[in-house]
Amino acid sequence: MVRRFLERVRKKYGKSVRHFLVTERGDKFNRLHFHGFFINTDVPPNDFYNLWYYGFVKIAGVDSDPNRPLSQRISYCTSYVTKGKKGVISNVIPPENWPLVLVSAGLGKQYVEPNIHIHTNQSVLFPLAFDVTGKVRSLPRYLRQKVFDEQQLKSLKDDYFANQSEDVIPDPPYFIGTRQFDDYTAYLSECELIRLEYKSIYGK
Repeated sequence: MVRRFLERVRKKYGKSVRHFLVTERGDKFNRLHFHGFFINTDVPPNDFYNLWYYGFVKIAGVDSDPNRPLSQRISYCTSYVTKGKKGVISNVIPPENWPLVLVSAGLGKQYVEPNIHIHTNQSVLFPLAFDVTGKVRSLPRYLRQKVFDEQQLKSLKDDYFANQSEDVIPDPPYFIGTRQFDDYTAYLSECELIRLEYKSIYGK
């Protein structure tokens, strides 16, 4: 559906639109729909309605609501990437309904060149970056592979573990989804129970 929609846009405008889309199945009727962004596009909103043939469309500019800043909109859409893959076991959805990410090739690569010096000076297991809310996150794999080659990533990993003691326990609290644990042993025990439950569902 998305590919055919983008082909119709390309046919009309001579170029496609950069996009980041995540699929979701409705909780009640299992209907497929999409959340996401079209980036720096000149396509008028009416053409999104006219060229998408598969159901209703809701469009809003990312800065159209001062009460919902860009960071919230990004967090909302990207949260669907892991929907049904983690958290409470009763909320887990089968793999055939897991979300798919549909993204333009090269999206985000313009981040790398002006920020490469930040990551080449980090001595951590995974290079870190700030997300739009200011939280520290692991640099996504796609960008890691743009900053470092395979051998450099292996060296980062080897150096990190060479300097870590096996007796080091991270400071509490510990989280599984929204559940908080202050005792590390209880946290590990719950992780093992969840692993076994997932194995019973998926066989791996």
